[in-house]
Amino acid sequence: MKQSKDDYINLLEIYNKHIIESNTVKKRNGLHDYSLINALLKKTDEVHLHSNFIYSMINPEGSHYYGNKFLEFFLESINEKDFINLDNARVHKEKGKIDLLIEDGENIIIIENKLKAKDQKHQISRYIKYVLDEYIEEDNELSGKINIVYLSEYKKLPTSDKQSTIGFDELNDKSKKLIWKNKKVELCNKKILNLPNNTEFTFNRVKHSENLYEWTNKSINYLADKPNNESLVYAFKEYRLILERLKNNNWRKMMSLDEYTLKLPDDKKQKEMYVFMCEANEKLNDYLAKKLYKEIIQLFPDREKLTLVNKSFNEFTENSCKKWFMKQGNYRDIGFVFNKKYYFALGKDNIAYGLIYKGWNI
Repeated sequence: MKQSKDDYINLLEIYNKHIIESNTVKKRNGLHDYSLINALLKKTDEVHLHSNFIYSMINPEGSHYYGNKFLEFFLESINEKDFINLDNARVHKEKGKIDLLIEDGENIIIIENKLKAKDQKHQISRYIKYVLDEYIEEDNELSGKINIVYLSEYKKLPTSDKQSTIGFDELNDKSKKLIWKNKKVELCNKKILNLPNNTEFTFNRVKHSENLYEWTNKSINYLADKPNNESLVYAFKEYRLILERLKNNNWRKMMSLDEYTLKLPDDKKQKEMYVFMCEANEKLNDYLAKKLYKEIIQLFPDREKLTLVNKSFNEFTENSCKKWFMKQGNYRDIGFVFNKKYYFALGKDNIAYGLIYKGWNI
């Protein structure tokens, strides 16, 4: 369903009135989408953002000087409250390449902070081997000593092709335990993992944004009546903003065209706006190609065809610019010579320019 010029004008007026003007009023009233943390780091940055911030707050030796209080709230929020003795708790980051490790001298929690990074080969089994070597005496009963927390936003289980839990029974969506079913396994780091048959470790799936959102709220509420709390409250609120953005893709206060379209109560208006967006997207490459072509021919009015010894470059046209944008057709060899000694060409994934090489001709 193609739309007429009048249709476009009407839709653009709607866009201007209901989106641009609405956002302008919001900005005047002080609303914004700014986050200090998100300005510096991506919301899915597992190590530099999430692991670092969580560690800084749950570490009883942290510079917040609230001891194990934030760790207590954290363990409550990830359903591990009674597993660790808070009085003896120690927290480690990136020890043995484990994102976060919490231990009290007897029990250990391995936390795998999984947002966008891919599972690594034998990852969880390697972590268990490291913990057994570093923290648990060889003759100790092992079952129930180690809990695995899979702190993930988008998936419940490690990908099977990486054999993350090699040596254990295969996990499924309902599994709550890792159960050892092998005599011994050689891991990808050449270490040998050897456990008594049927050794069990808890496997705890935790929804990243929801459970950590609960943790930030508990921490903020606890700090509410504490003196000199402004910077800590601000830090938790900033991290809570990141969690909100993980949980909800429509977190922006400023409305976008797609969000506005979905909120239109009239299905016919939604369809008209949808067609408008499709046609606008279709025409985008035409616009970009014409814009690029216009700017280049203004910069280089005296162009001459570029040829190699055994091959000519294609003529530089609006259509060749469009093919380059869309990665279609013979866009790799499009260019020209200017000032008798320089070349300009549209390459496979870039724009190239420079001195003409020996063997090139005008």
